[in-house]
Amino acid sequence: MLDQITPMVITYNEQPNIARVLDQLTWAKRILIIDSGSTDETLAIIARYPQAEVVTRKFDTFAAQCNFGMGLIETPFVLSMDADYVLTQALIDEIAQLRPAMAISGYRTAFRYCIYGHRLGGRCIPRA
Repeated sequence: MLDQITPMVITYNEQPNIARVLDQLTWAKRILIIDSGSTDETLAIIARYPQAEVVTRKFDTFAAQCNFGMGLIETPFVLSMDADYVLTQALIDEIAQLRPAMAISGYRTAFRYCIYGHRLGGRCIPRA
């Protein structure tokens, strides 16, 4: 299944995050990066990954960035991600085991919001 997926990562000044994401995508033949004009070291870091292809597009909306990128992908499936997502090996293994029937056009998975590796809870804190 992994050979039928092109990961697509939306970026803008993602120097602290991009290597962590790309390190988990080494299985991909091609990784499409839609960059919104990064001015930090994001592009230099991406250049270390030979299967990563960068296309620069000025940001207007997240949906427009995604739709633009999906128009550049020829594989049957896209793994659409932000640069601050963390893929676990368990998720990669599960994706590799998928055997979609012809009627399947997509999958989705839940994810956790974290800051510095700590899971965020759903509590609201009242204003003082």
